[in-house]
Amino acid sequence: MSKDKRSNLAIWKVDSDHYLLLDLTVEKKIEKVINAFNLREEIKDNNDLQLEEIPLKNNEIEGKKVKIFHKKRKSSGWESFIGNLIKKEDKDENIFFNTNNDFLCFIYDEKDLFLITAGAGYHAIQNFIDESFPLETAKKIFTGDFNHAETRDLTGITYAKSENFRRSYTFSHQEAFGKIWKKLSGKIDPKVIEDSPELSSIIDTKRK
Repeated sequence: MSKDKRSNLAIWKVDSDHYLLLDLTVEKKIEKVINAFNLREEIKDNNDLQLEEIPLKNNEIEGKKVKIFHKKRKSSGWESFIGNLIKKEDKDENIFFNTNNDFLCFIYDEKDLFLITAGAGYHAIQNFIDESFPLETAKKIFTGDFNHAETRDLTGITYAKSENFRRSYTFSHQEAFGKIWKKLSGKIDPKVIEDSPELSSIIDTKRK
């Protein structure tokens, strides 16, 4: 196994034009996103699923500010299925519970707000993401032609679809409107990647 293994990162951009975020400072936008999620969990009476900020030794990296939030997710698993079959004196409640960790890492300046999610962190920000960001980013690093796409429509009778193209395909602005881009496959422009130390550190243009 190669020591230079690269992770698949989920990178999002927050939609600053969202009606709940308009005219707010970036710090207030982060607070609004976190509070909106925690309020939903409180209504569901899941007090163990609150997002909490993690104290950092340094909250600034290369001129960008950073905030990280974390929550634990517990699942009872098999307890409801076989719990009643085990003798009470032999029953260890902890064996039935799985604990998962979800993270949100906000990276921002005075203008833009991005974040990286891990675990189920996406669910905390899904109502605030900029749906155009994935496609606009792909247009910059791909040659412009795609061979596979997975999308979710915001309106209409179709909820989601997966498309494979016989030949390289370019999306028009009309086709791209009103969609959430879940996956795009195509040929990366190696020059764009090689000219960016940040992109070349996470994307291997030589890997097929």
